[in-house]
Amino acid sequence: MNQANEKTEWNEAASWLKAMAHPVRLAILDDLCRGPQCVNDVHQVVDVSQPNLSQHLAALKKAGLVGSQANGPMRCYYLLRPGLVKRLMAELKKDHPTQTKSCDVLRKEMANRKAAAAAKAS
Repeated sequence: MNQANEKTEWNEAASWLKAMAHPVRLAILDDLCRGPQCVNDVHQVVDVSQPNLSQHLAALKKAGLVGSQANGPMRCYYLLRPGLVKRLMAELKKDHPTQTKSCDVLRKEMANRKAAAAAKAS
C-alpha cells in the first residue's frame, strides 16, 4: 500500500474513532449492535434530550457508522459497518490492564526491534 492510500485509510479510521469518542454515542452504537432501532427506542437507552440525541445520531451518520430509513414519521437507524462496530464495542468492554515497564526493559525491546528491522532490510 502506498503512503497516500495509507494516509486516507488512517484519516477514515480517525473520523470513525472521533465520532465514537463520546459516552452517548457509544451507548447508541451498543444499542444498534442488537439490530436496527427507531429513534424512540434509542431515546429510551440514552438519557439525553431529543434534540441532543438527533445531534449524536447525525454525527454517527456523518462518520459513516450508521444509516437511517424513514418509516412514516419515525426514523429508524442501523449500523452501516456492523462488523467494525461490533468488534470495537466488544474490545472496549474487555478489561485492559496497564503495563508498566522499566527503562532497561524498554531499551532492550527497542534494541531488539532495531535489530529485527536491520535484519529484514538486508
